[in-house]
Amino acid sequence: MEGKIAAISLDKIKITKKRTAIINELQRWYNHLTAEKLCLLPKNGFSSFGAAAVYRNLKILSKIGIVNEIRSNSKIRFDGNVKLHYHLQCTDCGRLVNLGKQYIRNKISDTIAYITDHKDERFITSCKPEFSGICPDRIKNNQYSMEEYDGT
Repeated sequence: MEGKIAAISLDKIKITKKRTAIINELQRWYNHLTAEKLCLLPKNGFSSFGAAAVYRNLKILSKIGIVNEIRSNSKIRFDGNVKLHYHLQCTDCGRLVNLGKQYIRNKISDTIAYITDHKDERFITSCKPEFSGICPDRIKNNQYSMEEYDGT
């Protein structure tokens, strides 16, 4: 994180208290917040500068790689985890959950890792596969039966 903040300084982007607070807050949550939801969190102090200011700061932080911008279900969400990982959009409840490599066949994961590790040898600059299915919470709470799912 400190290396990333140093990069902000090199890019001549001020490290403000707002940006530091936004980064810290996103890294605490794993549910991929929108700017509006970030403002509504209790005791974070973001409500004093509103959703538009939070959104502008999130866009800047996303552009320089401090946070990830995720577009799903016509919403723009932000993720404080910038390490390579995937997301699953639950088709039942709409949640966006982190999906570890262990859930993806090794062949796909290895191919994605190879492509992203060798960007300089190809025209590909990023790879963001989108997965949809049923989230673990729905399955765990017996709100969805895997037997009902036929894979089509």
